[in-house]
Amino acid sequence: MRTATTSTSTTATTSTTTTTTTTTTTTTTTTTTTTSTTTTTTKTIKFPHAHVYKSSASCTMLGIDIKSFR
Repeated sequence: MRTATTSTSTTATTSTTTTTTTTTTTTTTTTTTTTSTTTTTTKTIKFPHAHVYKSSASCTMLGIDIKSFR
């Protein structure tokens, strides 16, 4: 008597592929510093003799208060 053996082999293969995408963002910060320098020059005019300006008209044209000389 003969015996027949049937063999069934099942191989299950599971393949998992993981793809990781990394995006790098570079942020550039530009700082602009503006420095303003203001130079003020004050010129002082000295009048040696106040009695030279006797009329109020000439003192007014020069922007001088005649009361300050009295």
